[in-house]
Amino acid sequence: MFDSFEQQLRDALIHLYDPIYQPPRLLCEVLGYPGQIGASAIQEALLAAITQLKPSPEIPLPARARRMYDLLSYRYVQELTQDETSERLGISSRHLRREQQLAVHALAQRLWEQYAGKPALGSGDKQGSQSSDTGTVDTEWRFQVRQELASLDQTDPGAVSDVREAIKSISELARKMACRLGVHMAMDIEEGDLAARVHPSLLRQILIDALQTQLQCMSGGEILVSAGLAEGQVRIAISGGPLRGDGAPASEFVREAVAVQGGSCNIHVDGNRSLFFIWLPHAKQIEVLMIDDNEDLVHFFQRFTARTRYRLVHVSQGQDAYTAVQNSRPDLILLDVMLPDIDGWEILTRLHDNPDTRTIPVIVCTVIRQKELALALGAAAYLPKPVRRVELLQAFDQALAQVA
Repeated sequence: MFDSFEQQLRDALIHLYDPIYQPPRLLCEVLGYPGQIGASAIQEALLAAITQLKPSPEIPLPARARRMYDLLSYRYVQELTQDETSERLGISSRHLRREQQLAVHALAQRLWEQYAGKPALGSGDKQGSQSSDTGTVDTEWRFQVRQELASLDQTDPGAVSDVREAIKSISELARKMACRLGVHMAMDIEEGDLAARVHPSLLRQILIDALQTQLQCMSGGEILVSAGLAEGQVRIAISGGPLRGDGAPASEFVREAVAVQGGSCNIHVDGNRSLFFIWLPHAKQIEVLMIDDNEDLVHFFQRFTARTRYRLVHVSQGQDAYTAVQNSRPDLILLDVMLPDIDGWEILTRLHDNPDTRTIPVIVCTVIRQKELALALGAAAYLPKPVRRVELLQAFDQALAQVA
């Protein structure tokens, strides 16, 4: 029941200022209303619940409680957009989506605990108490999983995985698990770009957990792991049989981890065989043309973009930029201003005035503090040097979002 409530809470926050929104019964009960009520009362109750999360002044700014409150306040009290909120918090849009999931989950948990303590709404018998305890443990586990994933993303933001390499990297471990059960293991991986928007470490755990769950309901037979692109997503399929009994559902960890990444999973049982699909967002490679004569900075930024979907190509002369743009048609341009041959402002102006290159987002990255000039000349964003890794990746994400 908690999962249903959490989903209803997410929907209510999305429609927080929609006057025709009709809140469902469970949401009304958790917020203390005995029957269904109108949108305005739910709005007031949710805004009050968010306000109650405000930490005391002595809580330091980096503390998780303060960040959670700030996020909810920016998004739902002050009605800021996701881009505005991510800029206020100094995190990427992708990281913000995960943090927002965690914050709403924590809010749901807080409200649910208040609901569980109301005798009129809860069951007073022993079985109901055990069910409540189980639900609390399950909720805490999900929250902990999401915290771990958010921490992983914060440590290595923008990381992507080569699905082909991830499957190969666990193949020996998977074959050992299969061999103990007398199961033959095979793989069928398509050629081409199979990069997924998920951290390599997490993808390995998802694959290991999914395989182990499937193997546990088999004795003998064969299990096949395949991967490819389908409908713009990376699809991983694990099929196996014959099954013992009715088979087993996908593990809760796999479902939770995949959902947090913006993916999905489903399982089908056909006779005595199962087919388990994992869908993950495809991390299409993004080419960034960096126009900068500082070779050290180029190497620095290349380390920043390693293991992400961004591939940095470089020219040190402004005059070479036009040829590079025509030949490779980059997805983004990172432009310095002080170049040895042509002024960066001139390059920006020419790129913006040319209909063939106007749609390519240009990020001006310079020590010169001229943000207004950069934006006036057509830049998608301005990034002052020195630049941190998270700032660079966030600027790339936001510039792409403008032309999506």
